[in-house]
Amino acid sequence: MLTRTVILVWAVTILAAQIHTQEIPAPVAKDVSEQSAPATYFAELADVKQRFTMYSGAAELYQTAILRAQDPAQRLHYQLSLADVLVSKGDANSAMQVWDTISKSSYPMAASKANFRLAQRLVEAGKADEAAQRLEAVALNPLSGNFRDAAIKILVPLLKSSGKAEAKLAEFLPRLKQNSQDRSLRELVLALQSDDLEGRVRTLAELIKESPRDIELQRDYGSALIAANKLDDAVHVYDAMRHNYPSEQQYALQNLAVIYIRKGTPEAAEQAVVESGAQIQDSVMRKLYFARQALQLKLFALAEKYARESFSETTSDGFKISAEMELGDALFNLGKMEEARKVLNPIAEQDVYSGLKIRAKKILSQI
Repeated sequence: MLTRTVILVWAVTILAAQIHTQEIPAPVAKDVSEQSAPATYFAELADVKQRFTMYSGAAELYQTAILRAQDPAQRLHYQLSLADVLVSKGDANSAMQVWDTISKSSYPMAASKANFRLAQRLVEAGKADEAAQRLEAVALNPLSGNFRDAAIKILVPLLKSSGKAEAKLAEFLPRLKQNSQDRSLRELVLALQSDDLEGRVRTLAELIKESPRDIELQRDYGSALIAANKLDDAVHVYDAMRHNYPSEQQYALQNLAVIYIRKGTPEAAEQAVVESGAQIQDSVMRKLYFARQALQLKLFALAEKYARESFSETTSDGFKISAEMELGDALFNLGKMEEARKVLNPIAEQDVYSGLKIRAKKILSQI
């Protein structure tokens, strides 16, 4: 069997020739017989050509790999790569034919990716109805992975712009009531109700009656109540959650803090933040957590207090710079610009913590 080493040696030779002569030399490994080479042999070479924008050659090699692939999953992988190459070489029609074939596969992730790519092309071509059918298949497939969320983001505006959102909602709601555990269908229904906050609350309230201990439903219901400004009802939901589900205590208290800010009771919000971090054993980490939560709630004086305390208690360079970052953010929002600059400048100049560096420079650019 052809080894990966031989393939890579040949690939390197190809690349060298590409640079110096723009020609592909004969394979270095003279004992290689292309008639008996496995699919991976051709796929490896296709990958190389694709990286160097040699799309026609890559397409031919992927086609050969597809014909020789013994494993169906491997064959689908090569087909998806072929479609990408065909798009790159300007042959979108052929790519769509490949995607259409893959969309009929019994492998859900591959089928979803193919349907999603097809839908994108159909939208560009102005074929909204065909695109919607493809996107709906992806959105309702629980095994679609990240493509499901992406499909919903395109499908919902498409249905609304075509005036078909209400009809689809009327179709989906009875199905959802019969199967409240269908997370994919629920997410699509809630997305279709994004402009109807009261409708979302009603939908989730009915579903909870059927599945009162579904924690995901309760999370969605609490979020919907906050969005609809039904804050007292939301307090009841999260208060029950924190007492009935110990694993959800921190999440519930974080949301209660948000509600109390909305209700104009910052003292209650502060208490909720403190309670939400009570299970964090390490004092430095707990106070750093308090500082970050306070920043999110725009309780900047509180954030400054806990960031300073966290900084003064730790001997760790990592925790010190993290505490300084939260402190600098709090000082900036409190209007203490000179202090903020002194704290943030060293963070912006160091290169060890790139995320903090970017964040510090962003704030400094506003001072």
